[in-house]
Amino acid sequence: MKNIQRSIKIIELIIGTGIIIFLGTIFSMQVVSARRAVRMAICVSNLKIIGVAIHAYSQDYDGWLLSPYLSTSKKYWFEILEPYIGNMNPSNVSNLFTCPSDKNHIWKGTNYVYNGHYEEKKLSDFNHPEDSFLIMDGKPDICPFFTKNNYMSCIDFRHKQVGGISFSIVLHVDGNTKYMYSNSNFLDEQFYGY
Repeated sequence: MKNIQRSIKIIELIIGTGIIIFLGTIFSMQVVSARRAVRMAICVSNLKIIGVAIHAYSQDYDGWLLSPYLSTSKKYWFEILEPYIGNMNPSNVSNLFTCPSDKNHIWKGTNYVYNGHYEEKKLSDFNHPEDSFLIMDGKPDICPFFTKNNYMSCIDFRHKQVGGISFSIVLHVDGNTKYMYSNSNFLDEQFYGY
C-alpha cells in the first residue's frame, strides 16, 4: 500500500511539474510577444515624431522637404532634424532615430533610411502623400537613403507578424505610418512620390 501511495505522489509531482513547465512556457511566449509589440509601438511612435519634425522643417523652408544629405553642412537628414525633435523631446533625441527592434544596422545613431528621390520636392508636389514612402526601417550602414534602384538592399523587414511574415514600418509623406510587407509588390510612384 505504501508503494502505491508513493507512486501516486510521484505521479502527482510529475504532473504538477509538467503543468508548471507548460504554464511557464505559455507565459514566457506571452512576454516575448508583448516585448515585440512594445518595440514595434515605439518604432511607430518614433517615425510619427520624425514626421512631425519633417513637416516643421518644411514649414520653415517654404514647403520644401529636407534633402537626404546636405553637402554644404555635411549633415544627413537625421542630423538636420535634431533641433526640431529636440524642441519636442530634448531628453530623448538620440533614441528617436533608432527602432528598438534592430540594433544590428545602426549607423551614425539611426537605423531608418530616407527616400533619396525627394531631394528637390515640396510637400505640395504630392497628389497622394498617403501612398508616398518617406522614411522606413532600414539599413543605413549599407545605404543611408534609398532609391527605387537600391531599396531592397536598404529596407530592413525587421518586424514579424504571428504568421511569420516580415514587414517594415514606413512613414509616408502625409505623416502616417503603414506596414510594408516583404512579399508585397511596390509601385514606382510609391518611391518617386505621386
